[in-house]
Amino acid sequence: MYPFPDELLRDELRNYPRATEVVWTQEEPMNQGAWDALDEFIRACMNERQSLSYAGRIASAAPAGGYYQKHAERQARLVDAALNLDWTDPHPIKILEAREAPLKMIGR
Repeated sequence: MYPFPDELLRDELRNYPRATEVVWTQEEPMNQGAWDALDEFIRACMNERQSLSYAGRIASAAPAGGYYQKHAERQARLVDAALNLDWTDPHPIKILEAREAPLKMIGR
């Protein structure tokens, strides 16, 4: 995303003054999406009370698992993880609370 829409993002984040967490969610595996290119730009637009998290698939050479049923299950779990709806099911979703923090596997 170039140029990065920093003013638009700042304006949007200002609409949620009580929000303490911003979650970047992507369907692509961690090593294939925009996370690595955009996380610092997103952080620069946030206020000091907000933290940035990543919710998405684990790094993979393939963009999808190959089985539709598994893909649909993982997709539903990815959305649940991003919205903090259900963290109990094992699935290949990782959350990164800070760039310096180690990756934590959600589920097993």
